[in-house]
Amino acid sequence: MQPIAYLTPLFHGVALTRGTSLGTVEPVLAMVHLAVLGVFIAAGTVASFVTFRRKLVK
Repeated sequence: MQPIAYLTPLFHGVALTRGTSLGTVEPVLAMVHLAVLGVFIAAGTVASFVTFRRKLVK
């Protein structure tokens, strides 16, 4: 289950928050976590626009 957890946005958000709150954040890992979260945000935004357009056309 752990490899599957690495693919979720929750893992990246928790890892970023944990590192920030404990003061142990590594800049390179923080950038990776932020990039992955950005990809999830972009994919969700595109999916919402596509779905919304489909609903408007019908």
